[in-house]
Amino acid sequence: MLLPRIACSSALGALLLAALPSRADGLPAAEPSASAELDEVVVKGYRVVEATTATKTDTPISDIPQSIQVVPLSLLKDRGVTRIDQIVDTVSGVHAEANYGGNASTFFSVRGFTSSSGLRDGFRNYGYFAARDIQAIERVEVLKGPSSVLYGASASLGGYINTVSKRPEEDAFTDVAVTAGSYALFRTTLDANRALNDSGSLSGRLNVATEQNDTFRDTAGYNSYSVAPSLVWKPDDKTRITALFEYNYQRRQRFDFGLPYVPQVEELSRTRYYGLDRDYGRNKTSANTLILERQLNEDWQWREAAHYTWANQRSSQTFPDIASYDGGNSVPYYNYSAPDETSRDAALQSELIGKLQTGPIPHQLLVGIEAARTSYAVQGSPVYFLTIDLYDPANTSPLELSYVSRDNASRSESVGVYLQDSADLTSTLKLLAGVRADWFATTSRRDSDDGLIRDKVSDAVVSPRAGLLWKPLADTSAYFNWSRAFAPVLGSNAEGGAFNPENARQYEVGVKQSFLANRLGFTLAWFDLVRNGILTANPENPAFFIQLGEQRSRGVEFDLAGEPLPGLKLVASYAYTSAKVVQDNVLPEGDRLADIPRHSGSIWGTYRIRSGALRGLGFGTGVFYIGSRAGNLPNTLDQNAYWRVDTSAYYERRAWKLQLSLLNALDEKYYTGGSAGVFNYTVNPSAPASLQGSLSYRF
Repeated sequence: MLLPRIACSSALGALLLAALPSRADGLPAAEPSASAELDEVVVKGYRVVEATTATKTDTPISDIPQSIQVVPLSLLKDRGVTRIDQIVDTVSGVHAEANYGGNASTFFSVRGFTSSSGLRDGFRNYGYFAARDIQAIERVEVLKGPSSVLYGASASLGGYINTVSKRPEEDAFTDVAVTAGSYALFRTTLDANRALNDSGSLSGRLNVATEQNDTFRDTAGYNSYSVAPSLVWKPDDKTRITALFEYNYQRRQRFDFGLPYVPQVEELSRTRYYGLDRDYGRNKTSANTLILERQLNEDWQWREAAHYTWANQRSSQTFPDIASYDGGNSVPYYNYSAPDETSRDAALQSELIGKLQTGPIPHQLLVGIEAARTSYAVQGSPVYFLTIDLYDPANTSPLELSYVSRDNASRSESVGVYLQDSADLTSTLKLLAGVRADWFATTSRRDSDDGLIRDKVSDAVVSPRAGLLWKPLADTSAYFNWSRAFAPVLGSNAEGGAFNPENARQYEVGVKQSFLANRLGFTLAWFDLVRNGILTANPENPAFFIQLGEQRSRGVEFDLAGEPLPGLKLVASYAYTSAKVVQDNVLPEGDRLADIPRHSGSIWGTYRIRSGALRGLGFGTGVFYIGSRAGNLPNTLDQNAYWRVDTSAYYERRAWKLQLSLLNALDEKYYTGGSAGVFNYTVNPSAPASLQGSLSYRF
């Protein structure tokens, strides 16, 4: 059970506190670390110089021997971002994938491998239908490569995307904004920050968003709202307590998987909805985080954090059976008439962060324990078979009851203990090393004609990483790292034994360079990432699987961000990614992983006039490139390369700001998704050129 484990986690934190020596020099305790204080995060143009996702400490990015990119709120605003699938367009090697019926969940590929779940404020987050709204996000941190050393069982062996919530700041302000645009888009937002008592020890922030959007897809619009309050209480100069809440609701007129992924997909209208009139989707997500930070003395800090997310999705959903499609105009479909899905994430983390000295070598240590539970359940539903004409979706065959799906559920419980050491070996050489041990049990349960079927996997896994960073100059860093990660695999083999966890290992070599008095900087990285233990068919017993599958991703990534000239903010990226099948009993060896472009890149720049009669006027333009991709596995379909251009214009005068954004300005027709991810039977068509305007007022 998780709750006793959580109690053990808290008890360990208390024991660690009791064992920690207090300072004998009488020096006053310092304020809590800036690692969680958003108002202390330094942003230069579009460049963020510190991030917590890679180390859980307030370490400058230039001192971390790993590629990590941060997307600040200012960049999201300048681009006119309103959807979660747009948040990492400017990051190398990360791409949006087809999501679950148009909901606001996080589906991305990172370095060639699908990430169906991400991080929310440093906690693992089941991503299928746990929604986030842009209004509640302060910044996005992208950690590339295996990450089990800090975050345990990985839903993404290629990396994690951490969405960091807005938190109370020192200055009082209120921002209100209205956005309207193509396809009846109408969005309102509120961001209010206040001190809640006279001493200023208690402060609060409230973010609210409402949206109505018909979308360019026929009868596939939605309405949504989000409410995200947060509180910070500082009862004394050594303690900070942060509470984060977020509730999201979305009601979709249809359950929109996009277009069926068939060879003639580019001939189809991108506005057509393929499904039934009764299709719909309704999402509710509640996320809650509580963080206690206590400065014990000048060198040591204690952090206790708890997190709980509940998400529910009810729907009627119609999706193609591409495996049975044999050509022609009619595509077989199935309709799940009433699935009711619920996921829950709960976790507790206890951590000590501090400094030690061993001879001439200073260390920054992180010691932690985490107890976590993730569960998913779906109620059974009648499932109907039908066929839909690709060129006349109204020509739908009568529904035939195919079967009634059974209730099923899965649950994963884990306890992890981790240690990380960041040491300055010399004035120019830094070591980052860490190890984590996880004990986990994953159970699935499903009804069948033969009764209740259970599968259970339990194991203990050790996840290490090590990195060296050489800093010959204050503005130059060269680094190397090696890391491993794991992901549990449910089911059993022909002998009745449990499968081992999937695992991944990565080597990465890179350079980080700053220019122009630290106003501009880039990261250049080469990586070699191997994922193995993938289930593939057992040639001796086709009813079972064996763990012989292996896939590999290699590539080069470049990311640049900053403010090279006063008023000019710039971000650019490029990635070369070669991701392919190395070994499999079904998939041809050497086939490219689907929906992963070998070449991709982006550049976005904004210039604001800072003086004179035109002061406050600004312009932004971005170009985004995705190269040709294999469309499926085995490789029988291809997706074409495309360029997308977005533009914006701004005018700020005193407390007012007017912004106009033209998205997909050249009306490029392209598709995202395919069989790299979970939903490998559909692709999402691009929206046509779309105009949106916003007016905001700050007081």
